[in-house]
This record gives sequence, C-alpha cells and structure tokens, in this order.
Amino acid sequence: SPGRVTDESGLTLGRVTDAWLSPETLCVTALEVSLGPCEDLTRGRLRVRDWAVQTGPGGESQVLIGRREWEV
Repeated sequence: SPGRVTDESGLTLGRVTDAWLSPETLCVTALEVSLGPCEDLTRGRLRVRDWAVQTGPGGESQVLIGRREWEV
C-alpha cells in the first residue's frame, strides 16, 4: 500500500495514516497524512482530497500531493 507522501518536487512530506471511503462506491475519497509527530500535535493531520499514486524508486508506491494541499 502506498505510504510515503511527497510533493511535486519530490520533497518527502510524511506518510499516509488512513483513508476515507465513500459508502456508496467504496472509492477512496480522501487520505489522512501525517507530516510527523510535532506537526500532528501542533497542526493535526491533513485530510488530502487531491492526490496521485506513482511507483517510486525500488518499486515502492508513493503518494504525490500538490503544494496547495499541505501549505495552509
């Protein structure tokens, strides 16, 4: 399952910690992303609705999110 989250420049932001599913379609509608323990305590975890999944180095899946999704 994809875990590592990066922005479009390749900067590692954090990890996927949960996913929201639509009860009607069973499609993933949002991802919960942890930017790290300090950020979790001060800002909380992000709920990301716009993302893409791609295969990274070594065949590991990674989640790409746009800068506007995490710069608040």
